[in-house]
Amino acid sequence: MKKGYDILKAAIRELGHHDNDPNFGPNGRYYAGPYNWCAEMVSWVYKQSGYPFTGGSFSQKVQVENDDGEWMQRTSDRIMRWFETYKQFVHRDNKGWYEYQPKAGDFALIGRYGSDRLHAGIIESEIGHCLHTIEGNNSGRKVMRFQYPYYKINDEENG
Repeated sequence: MKKGYDILKAAIRELGHHDNDPNFGPNGRYYAGPYNWCAEMVSWVYKQSGYPFTGGSFSQKVQVENDDGEWMQRTSDRIMRWFETYKQFVHRDNKGWYEYQPKAGDFALIGRYGSDRLHAGIIESEIGHCLHTIEGNNSGRKVMRFQYPYYKINDEENG
């Protein structure tokens, strides 16, 4: 439980920040942007909370002394594969999808039904049928809170 709350606290500290904000982060930058910085924000949050990803790629824009950069997973798909490797990801088409209860600090892979575009976020909570997340670069926006009502509705059955 502590791990999830540590991750969530780190995500909350990011609210309002943007990849191009010169006042924040190492050398004035949080993430490597300008593209896919949603995944880079998630990577940064996991690193800042003490639970960094391993085997990532170093971002040249993020220059932190004595940091080899292995914490950086630069795309949503790479983060998903990282969690799959550790058997910590539940796919939407998995039988366990509807039974899984998201927890604070979990990684959220966000996409639209029928689209191959993926987006990364961090789960803040699930209340009723609504998923609450913290995300960066959602349509180019700064790090903000988002809600996904009825996110577990079966799209095939409900048109």
